[in-house]
Amino acid sequence: MEFAYNFFGSAQPGMGEYPINPGTAVARGQMLALSGGNVVPAGAATAKFLGVAAEDHPGAADTFNPRADGGSIRVYNAAGNVWRVKPFTLTADAAAADSVTLGELPAYSNDALAGGYLKLAAKAASNTGDLPVGTVWRISAYSASSQTVSIPCGNALCAGDTLELYPPVGFDGFACDADGSIALDAMRKYIQCVGSNPHAGACWFKVVQSYCAM
Repeated sequence: MEFAYNFFGSAQPGMGEYPINPGTAVARGQMLALSGGNVVPAGAATAKFLGVAAEDHPGAADTFNPRADGGSIRVYNAAGNVWRVKPFTLTADAAAADSVTLGELPAYSNDALAGGYLKLAAKAASNTGDLPVGTVWRISAYSASSQTVSIPCGNALCAGDTLELYPPVGFDGFACDADGSIALDAMRKYIQCVGSNPHAGACWFKVVQSYCAM
């Protein structure tokens, strides 16, 4: 995850320095929270975020980096920060002329993904069609009960194909994974998509609940 821009016009993400247990391992770009006043990696249960790590803190001594196991860490924490992340990769369970079934999707509400995009990232060995990798479709509908995404794929997809999901603007079905990265989650509403571009291979997000009003 990397800084993209700031809603309020700042060209820099802005940062602060916070206490951290010297043995806590954190990677640059990881989402962070506070626990007992110390910085910790954010996780699936995190409801309020501190920011994003501005430096590596491996939690072990490093001759060339005295901050590697120090008692403080720099954190990007400015209000309005927007972050660029990679799209979400899913595997097709089944496909038809106008839809694809994605069983890995959480239990989102109907049409929650309408307006987003799917992009063919890799073809299964059983897919011998001529459709090129990189083909993009706009999502017109989503059925929660069947986990089916409606796209005009024309029977060109099959089970085992790898697809990239680019959520629509305003979509907030995300949480933080155990490693501090953004993951799909139907229950949390703490992270919101503010842009997706399948041709650039990127999505943009902001945190809507944080200590610093990010």
